[in-house]
Amino acid sequence: MRYADIRIETERLLLRSFAMKDAQEWFQIMSSPEVTRYWSHLPWQNIQQAKEDIIQDITHMERKEYLRLAIIDKATDKLIGMCVFFNHHLHSCRGEIGYCLDNVFQGKGLMYEAMIAFIDYLRTHLSIRRLEADIHPDNQASRA
Repeated sequence: MRYADIRIETERLLLRSFAMKDAQEWFQIMSSPEVTRYWSHLPWQNIQQAKEDIIQDITHMERKEYLRLAIIDKATDKLIGMCVFFNHHLHSCRGEIGYCLDNVFQGKGLMYEAMIAFIDYLRTHLSIRRLEADIHPDNQASRA
């Protein structure tokens, strides 16, 4: 299966590949200092950064270099975050995960719900058995 065709549904969320139509909402998320405070880059300054990121994402997904899915709130059809699987070593059944969530949607168990479904997909469809996540020491929510 092509990574771009993956769709994962939970009770409240849809995880799917990014599309250019997501650029404005993706920019709004990644331009937030609250969302990017634990990231290795500053908040985005213009929508072009979101568009370039999505174009890059499509290329990497076509090559199966990583799997990054947009997290959509089913109640509002709004992009609220993303989850990613990268640095995968399929022969050793391991890789790394990352995620971010719009600060308006934090604290509601949505990322937990998304990651349970995402990790289940990785285990079931890609036979991944070991995952790592690089978490900033001050990010208490991700450490919990």
